[in-house]
Amino acid sequence: MAGQYNPANSQARMSLETIASIPLIQGATWHDHQFESFTPSNEAETRDDPSIYSSGQAPPREPGKINSDAELVCRVRPEMFTRFFSSAQGKVTTSTPGGATNSRLHKMSPTRSTSVLPTFSHLFWQDDDQASRWVGGQLNSLQFSVSREGDAGLLQATMGITYARGDYWTDGTVTTDAGTAATIPTLFGIPPLTQLNEATATASRVHLKISDITDIADGIVLALVKVGAGAYGAIESTINVGVNSVTGLPYINNLLDSTSGEIIGTLRMPVAVHFPSTTGLAVDDAWYWDTRRAVWSPTYATAKVFNELYAEILIDDEPYCIDDFTLTLTRPVLQRFCIGGAFAKEIRNRGRRAVELELNREYLDKSLRNRLETATSLMFRANFQNSEAIESGFPYYLSLICPYMVLGGRTPGVESQESMTENITATGHPDSTNVDYPDDLTIEEQNSLTSVAT
Repeated sequence: MAGQYNPANSQARMSLETIASIPLIQGATWHDHQFESFTPSNEAETRDDPSIYSSGQAPPREPGKINSDAELVCRVRPEMFTRFFSSAQGKVTTSTPGGATNSRLHKMSPTRSTSVLPTFSHLFWQDDDQASRWVGGQLNSLQFSVSREGDAGLLQATMGITYARGDYWTDGTVTTDAGTAATIPTLFGIPPLTQLNEATATASRVHLKISDITDIADGIVLALVKVGAGAYGAIESTINVGVNSVTGLPYINNLLDSTSGEIIGTLRMPVAVHFPSTTGLAVDDAWYWDTRRAVWSPTYATAKVFNELYAEILIDDEPYCIDDFTLTLTRPVLQRFCIGGAFAKEIRNRGRRAVELELNREYLDKSLRNRLETATSLMFRANFQNSEAIESGFPYYLSLICPYMVLGGRTPGVESQESMTENITATGHPDSTNVDYPDDLTIEEQNSLTSVAT
């Protein structure tokens, strides 16, 4: 019923991707997460035709590229967002603390031992009948903030996300499997409006049937494609199977309707198929995709949110009294657009990351002011626990460690007869002399997850 969508019923889940921009289909492990706000969106550009048109009026604008991004704001709970943190950092070392059975310690920073899958997919449902899928995601920023006042005392994380694309296709279902181990392909692109508006699921489906296999060693297969019910036509689509050895990305292929010969999907993003494997591929293998994804039943991590009541701030390993702080990691994540297609081909990293800290406290001593004025560095650490334990003697905890911070900003002034606040800003840098925490920012979390790299 129109007007009945309730944002309080929204759901989101993520899964790391084995191949960049390819959502895991078979055997995917989705991780449900809560959020305060989440705004995945396709921003469609339009292009102006400067031609003289009619009576001094502008001709219709033409479509342009599509930018896919989001901001995710959440209150940090143990285990719920750890994979986002590991993805942002790129590498992790996971160990079992001495004497523990179920506890794991994850140290996440750029020089750790195990590489994390670099991109992730998102599923997002807004209490409507059209759940969206977002692929090729990477964090372009990760910000932690907390205050001693009110609801802001619950640790908040704000994540900026850049995606390769967002669309609506389901994960695919086998209708006929003549081979012994054929793998379901992945369908990309925004479905045509006629499919999105079809009254029945059957009518809105795209069917793909392998009609012939030619020189499979070179990765070329022929397929017949149709929309909805009815027979296949005779027009074949040529599909290059596998991953490009130069780019490391899957081949993108146009699908042609086997009856009309038209491209399936919109001109803004031709539909594409990726075969993760040719193992067992056989003549008459067939699959279908729906444009509507059923809502799922989420399973959330149940540990309590990190609360400043159980936190401490350390500067050079000494407890420090502050009012609030914001710690921001900015990553150089860019979309790579090419001629052909509306969405980005991939997400890449160019440039260097940056770590920035801002903290406020009542001005009661000169220690930080003296450091600022003498350009002396410091080590910053924020430790968070909650009121629960993974097992006896091993609490859930999260630590943010910056071993080498260079202070900047202004010395404190007087705001009023009752207020004299010290505002400190600092930039984070690596410290090769620190054996335990050599990187500009280490995120250390103790929880029960055996792995956060996949």
